[in-house]
Amino acid sequence: MSIAIIMPKLGAEMSSGVIKEWIKEQGEWVESDDPVAVIETDKVSYEITAPGSGFLHIMMEVENEADIGENIGMLCADEEELAQLSQQFPTLQEAQTKVELPVQLTENSFVQPIVVNPANESGNLTASSRSEIRITPLARKIAAEHGIDMFSLIGTGIGGRIKQRDVVKWLEKPKEVTPTDQPAISVHSETGGVKTVREVVPMSGTRKVISQRLFGSLQQMAQFSDQGEIDITATVDFRKELVTLQERIGVKITYNAILVKVAALAIKATPLLNSSIVGDEIHIFNEVNVGMAVDGKNGLIVPVVHSADQKSIADIQNELNDLIEHARAGTLLPEQMSGGTMTISNFGSYGAYTGTPIINPPEVILMGLGIIRQIPVVIDDEIKIRWSMSYSLTMDHRVVDGAMGGRYIQRIRDILATPHLLSVLW
Repeated sequence: MSIAIIMPKLGAEMSSGVIKEWIKEQGEWVESDDPVAVIETDKVSYEITAPGSGFLHIMMEVENEADIGENIGMLCADEEELAQLSQQFPTLQEAQTKVELPVQLTENSFVQPIVVNPANESGNLTASSRSEIRITPLARKIAAEHGIDMFSLIGTGIGGRIKQRDVVKWLEKPKEVTPTDQPAISVHSETGGVKTVREVVPMSGTRKVISQRLFGSLQQMAQFSDQGEIDITATVDFRKELVTLQERIGVKITYNAILVKVAALAIKATPLLNSSIVGDEIHIFNEVNVGMAVDGKNGLIVPVVHSADQKSIADIQNELNDLIEHARAGTLLPEQMSGGTMTISNFGSYGAYTGTPIINPPEVILMGLGIIRQIPVVIDDEIKIRWSMSYSLTMDHRVVDGAMGGRYIQRIRDILATPHLLSVLW
């Protein structure tokens, strides 16, 4: 009897996944718990292991999207069963999303929109006949990239859900194009220069997800930033003391661990910052879960320290060490990247003074931290050398105003000015 290989549910927010690689080949014998495929969600790449032993029949090819629980492959008990399944359920090879238009488009060309009926002959409903659009994340992204009205799409998935293949089918339909007399856009510049393509790198995998999420973040939020400097002389001395106690503490404390703790404590004084917009409501969270942007194996990734306000600096440091190690190896679990309520991006680690960080949706703030350096400061009419850290706090103006952001930064200043109280008051 054959055993199904299904798309697993890796997190509460996951609704589908994309097959990135089949580790085993069609017809190959697979032992139980052998790795068989790599899938990718908008947060993580994950290796699927075989739920049993058998000959592998691949039902869905690489770069195709599958709903949670959908069969992507089968494990057959013998070669006869494999042959039968191969005839009964051929491999699903969906078309590529890139579609060549029948004529060359010029700068002022016009594409006539297509009108699609509310239902097809088989009775599959279009989005316009439902009270709510049901569409997979990949299908939604492809539709947005091509400017497709999602209400015109016919969903063939479970319950009429719009899938990647439905968008591709729409794209493959011929479009009426009205060319104009305007000349086609040339690659030549006005000065006669020519630019030639050295290499074409497909935007896929994690980079594609980053592009989609952060571009969407800027489109959907009213983002603004507050930039400034914080005197952290007392914190520098505090951290030096903690480093000398490394053997007793059991781990070397970094500024990142201290700042995660401070950011989490400060947000408790301004709880509206620890929220997300859900529909027409602002949901304020009990837990303070701080994400730390990391340059991972496949690009930017944001592992999360959950309940950071409740943990000691040493606990946070140990957790950060583990999260960063897994991020750079590409082995983070979905739960280690979900549930964040705010994010820290330490661009100071690259020597930058400041930046304009983009909020990690659905959060409403992101704290960017610049380089820690010594600067001259006038104190009581005298020039003193102090340790300073620049910051850039990006906020969503739909939820946060400048005064609230200012109170949050002031709270951070107060804690960093008296860091020894972290072990007494918090």
